[in-house]
Amino acid sequence: MIAFFGCIFMNQKPLIQHLEKSLLGRLRLKLFSEISKNTPIPSKEKVESFVLEKIKLSTPIGKLYASILFLSDFTWEPYSNLKSVEEVKKLLIALERFPLKNDFFIELEHCPNPLPESIGILIKCSELAKAEHGFVYSVYILGEERFPEAIIDYIEVRACQTAPDPIICSYTIDGTSTSDLRRITDSLTIQVAIKVLYLLLDKHLKKEEQRRQSEIVKATELMPISRNLSARFLKQTSGRMELAIIIKEEASAEELRSAWAKIDLLRTRLRENQGTNLNQIQYSLLYNYHQMHKNGWSYNLIAMDINYDCLVNLCKASDEIISIDVETISSSGFTNAHQLLTSVRMKEKDILDCLLNGLEDIRSGNPPWLPKSGPVDGQRVRAAIRQWEREEVSQKVIVRKPPETKMAPLRTLTSPSTNRYQQMAKELLNQKSPRAYEEYQEALAQTIIKTGYIGYIHSND
Repeated sequence: MIAFFGCIFMNQKPLIQHLEKSLLGRLRLKLFSEISKNTPIPSKEKVESFVLEKIKLSTPIGKLYASILFLSDFTWEPYSNLKSVEEVKKLLIALERFPLKNDFFIELEHCPNPLPESIGILIKCSELAKAEHGFVYSVYILGEERFPEAIIDYIEVRACQTAPDPIICSYTIDGTSTSDLRRITDSLTIQVAIKVLYLLLDKHLKKEEQRRQSEIVKATELMPISRNLSARFLKQTSGRMELAIIIKEEASAEELRSAWAKIDLLRTRLRENQGTNLNQIQYSLLYNYHQMHKNGWSYNLIAMDINYDCLVNLCKASDEIISIDVETISSSGFTNAHQLLTSVRMKEKDILDCLLNGLEDIRSGNPPWLPKSGPVDGQRVRAAIRQWEREEVSQKVIVRKPPETKMAPLRTLTSPSTNRYQQMAKELLNQKSPRAYEEYQEALAQTIIKTGYIGYIHSND
């Protein structure tokens, strides 16, 4: 947050406009007005002093204010994404076994009555102090209209098998606690809290499963290379093999240099046997650009497509990122945009300059580029594809089969999240050039009709 407060006095207006676009940002602005009446955004020292004072008066309220003021990212979810939880006790056992230790802020949209249209859900996890094990999840349900004077509800959910009671404490409805699961179904806010915890746990477990699967390997026997070097093949759960080099402490630099020809031979044989792993993002994107050009797409149109996809992802990043700090950015939109530019071999410094400046432009309500004049041009696409072809000839890249594809429901292409950022991109483009978006779409449609090839769909969710 130092970078955030260090630059705000130079350019407050665009930052305020950016904060006004999200519920978390608007709640933050309300707290700023509580902290200082003289300036829209107070100094870092005043903010920290305000938080410390509130924590002394009330730990839950102090923690709430601290999270709103210092969280660097958040997510959006339509209320319809929340699923009913039939077995609350099983959920609590899972929340104890697999705790959600990071703070989460979710803006829920299209909420039913009597809730506001949009509400904020802040979830914090703490270890129970008077139990051998277990956690308590603090769930703040926030509405914009009465904040910070009041919140919709503050709920504590207890995940502890050894000391389970009380399961739920709801402090703003009637100030009571309960372990009666029937009462839980009577409260809309408690139901929202349970459903959001289930949503976060489900996402957490899926990520953990992906990580666990990627770590499961089967190893072949060691193959000696030299006195202090050996190798073995590792078989991933995907069925692909990787080469691992085992280096003893006694190995010298000269021994490594002398053994490199043998190591390179093993790598070449492995690559010849199974081909390049085109499921890795650094290969899959460029492979698809090569296929697009092979099927009749021009270098310029591929460049326009990359620029548009990059802009849509940067629009998503502008929602996900509250403070721009190169060292701490955590945003799927920013990561996706970065990968798109990396795929056509832009330099890291140029990519970061381009994306950070683009975020500042979007925050100010200006389009950072047009599809025809973005960070990627036809010449760059041509050079990247030509390099791919040279690497195929030299067998640095060996194509055995195309990247894996997964079936996705059609609704994911028209989800509220996807529509939001495509609409943002469209409005930004047309603001700079009245037909910029339509010209890109027309060029796309004409090429698809002419070539019969739809290209590669980059997911923005």
